Amino acid sequence: VTVGSALASGLVEHADVVEISSEVVQASHAFDRESGHVLANPAVRLIVGDGRSHLLLTPRRYDVIVSEPSNPWMSGVATLFTREFFEAARARLKPDGLLCQWAHTYDISAADLQSIVRTFASVFPQGTMWIVGGGDLLLVGARDGEIEPRLAAINSGSVGGTVGATLADVRIAAGTVPFALLSQFAGGPRDLQRYGGTATIQTDDDTALEYSAPRGIYGRNRDDNAAAIRALNAERPPAVRDAFARATDADWTSRGLMEITSQAFPSAYDAFHHAVALNPRNVTALSGLSDAAGGSGKIDEERAWLQTVAADDPRNAPARIELSR
Repeated sequence: VTVGSALASGLVEHADVVEISSEVVQASHAFDRESGHVLANPAVRLIVGDGRSHLLLTPRRYDVIVSEPSNPWMSGVATLFTREFFEAARARLKPDGLLCQWAHTYDISAADLQSIVRTFASVFPQGTMWIVGGGDLLLVGARDGEIEPRLAAINSGSVGGTVGATLADVRIAAGTVPFALLSQFAGGPRDLQRYGGTATIQTDDDTALEYSAPRGIYGRNRDDNAAAIRALNAERPPAVRDAFARATDADWTSRGLMEITSQAFPSAYDAFHHAVALNPRNVTALSGLSDAAGGSGKIDEERAWLQTVAADDPRNAPARIELSR
């Protein structure tokens, strides 16, 4: 599904997919509809093998490397979060290449997540953080040059190919794609440094994450880690700042629907709140606001706010209907 999404832009001429488990390859065909039968695409080369070994041994150079391993509490996976792994990826990038590293905010201690971020930033100091659905953290780093000016390309790159149709599966409406993507921005290079702080840098010779990550499964960190990253109050680069300045109620509604699809209820509530503030008669946003309020324990807060909206405009039938709901 990840490589299918990567090909959606229509700009990718060739993709290597490295998967260590032949059983996963076999099972992936149960999701051919979701991936667009991507393994049958002539632009895709499947390599059944170890991704880290591939990066160390291949002569290829890539424009983009996406590292989407299993959770670090799985045996052996912590070695895909070490400085040496990130250095191997950097060595296989073209001069203007990007690495996208998946991590997560749920079931992981703050110290472990900060360690992953600091280790990443030690190799990719020009990096960005993106929180997707409240539980997934994407770290995107540039091999060379500043990364923030490159975010403007999202506006044009996200409207070509089949991107819109692909993102419709997560309820992002046509015309709102650039904002939906840019609104996930959670931090730039300075914020990675701030968040990583003095956390442990994971290395092959001292992979503490191998042993600490399993304990994190039993903690209560899902909301805390995402909240801590948002509390950085990251300075938005121009492309992100402009996207927020131009955002319409339709943009905010689309973001809310995307968040509620992934059960990220607090951020969905905020998004729908923005939408209704811009258009108090937005029926979809009003309904989404109620659903998100229920999921995030804010029913009383929403009821009081809707009463204010209804009182301000007695002819606002959608607000009164939602208040009764």
